[in-house]
Amino acid sequence: MITGIECWDCGDTDGPFVHVWRHTYLCERCQAEALAILDGLKDLNDGGRK
Repeated sequence: MITGIECWDCGDTDGPFVHVWRHTYLCERCQAEALAILDGLKDLNDGGRK
């Protein structure tokens, strides 16, 4: 079992975690929030090109 992992955003150490990049992990809650933000930004970007 891997120990010493914490969420890069909120600091949660309980998990479950998603590996993001190199030694960076997000808990599933923060990952869902980040994906929602990215979806919103994509919608803004798509709306600006029409």
